[in-house]
Amino acid sequence: MIASPFGPVPLSQVARVTPTSTRYAVKHDGGQRFVSVTFNVTGSLQAVSQAAQARVAGLKLPQGAYVEFSGAAEAQKAAQGQMLLYTGFAFVKFFNGRQLCDCVAGAGADSQECCRP
Repeated sequence: MIASPFGPVPLSQVARVTPTSTRYAVKHDGGQRFVSVTFNVTGSLQAVSQAAQARVAGLKLPQGAYVEFSGAAEAQKAAQGQMLLYTGFAFVKFFNGRQLCDCVAGAGADSQECCRP
């Protein structure tokens, strides 16, 4: 049994423990201990990540403890955000200084006033 904020829980319900011949290691990042939890996803990566974040958000963690999601789902979200940002920059750059012109309204492409930068 292990202690939890919800009372004692059998270890077999929260972990699969297998003996190994490797050395025991306590992982640290920036001077703080951390535990890495990994899992494989079937289906939508973002949907599973959002569901996991929603479930974890409801947990009451001990003081000083926090949860940080990283990995493929966060990398995908960051890449989508960057793509949207760069698309916006490209759109602004392409259309910067251009005015709607008469040729768009049907004045004709050979007009001197049409589509000047």
